[in-house]
Amino acid sequence: MTKAYWEIIADEIIDLGWSCDYCPVETPGIGVLTSAYADKGDRYLVAQADTKLNAFMELKAMVVEREKEIDSSID
Repeated sequence: MTKAYWEIIADEIIDLGWSCDYCPVETPGIGVLTSAYADKGDRYLVAQADTKLNAFMELKAMVVEREKEIDSSID
C-alpha cells in the first residue's frame, strides 16, 4: 500500500525520536484545520494548517529546529 506524503513525514519525525499524531480542529469562521503534534519527553510541539500535509511539513520543520537547539546546548 502506498503511503500519503504526510505519513512519510510523520515516519521521519518518529525516526528522529518523537511521537506524533494529528487531529482535525473545527474553527468557527475558518472551517476545519489539522493540528499535527509531536512530543519527546518534556518537549511538545503543535502545528496547525489547512491540510494534513501542510501541518506535518510545518511540524517537521519545528522538530528539526528543536533538535538543532538541543544538539547545540549539549556542545
